[in-house]
Amino acid sequence: MKHTGSILKFAVAPCIAILLFALTLLVNPEPVQPAEVQAGQGMALQPPAFLKSARAQDSAQVDFSFLLDEAGFTAYAKLDQPLELTDMEGRFKTIRQQTEQFISGIVIAPGYEKLPEFGENAEIQVFLHHDGWIVAYLTKWQLASAMFDWVNYDQKRLGNSTLIENVVRLLVHDVGVDEFTVSYYDFRYPEATNLMLVADSANDKIRNNTFTINIPRQLTVYERSWSSAYGDALNHDACKLNDELLTKHTGSAVFTLMSGELTKAKLPPDTNHTIFTGGANYISYCGIAILYREATK
Repeated sequence: MKHTGSILKFAVAPCIAILLFALTLLVNPEPVQPAEVQAGQGMALQPPAFLKSARAQDSAQVDFSFLLDEAGFTAYAKLDQPLELTDMEGRFKTIRQQTEQFISGIVIAPGYEKLPEFGENAEIQVFLHHDGWIVAYLTKWQLASAMFDWVNYDQKRLGNSTLIENVVRLLVHDVGVDEFTVSYYDFRYPEATNLMLVADSANDKIRNNTFTINIPRQLTVYERSWSSAYGDALNHDACKLNDELLTKHTGSAVFTLMSGELTKAKLPPDTNHTIFTGGANYISYCGIAILYREATK
């Protein structure tokens, strides 16, 4: 999808990342620190407490059940206080359903409010429950790589600076709570235990950057996907995997977002894979998402 508008420029830092056993991530100059876990283990996934009641056919609490049908990768927080739902209506671009107990609809990701060129990429599904639940999610038709927040890209905070987590944090800030925990879960793949995000960028100062990943054979991988954002008036490569072109600057200063899924054949295990991103006049991003289950000991 192409979006017209001004080109976004950001400060960037060079990075060479190597994904090793248990997806251990070594980065130069500093390791990526995923949220809530030790460096290199990826974001740990855990099911929300409401999941059991959502699955119970005879449960009186059915407010959450629709998430089983439509939610994919999800970020959530449970606050120790009820939510005043009427006070939070203003954050929604669209309210799909509203009762005394919950609101569901679309919230624009922070930083994208005045960037209509991003279109639906900035529209995040949100569910708020009076009991204190704040849930932001991708639909089950979206890839995990759709979580990359390129407008607020920060390589050092990549693990806890995703589109859906930033929406959760925005809504928690509106409530006025300082201490809370954001957790992740994928409704598409309940057996998945971790998600690893790796990315890099290039611009007019740093024309080319690369990082390397190696996925251990012991891991059960559910999804391999990529995301790229770029805009440049020059015609050159934007994102490549092992010298195979994923996206290319088209020769016009149009900011473009693209993503796709990678097969096992494209990203086989126990193999070093090099991802390249290139820039010239403007910024260019390239990221890889690996959704997996850790090997049992």
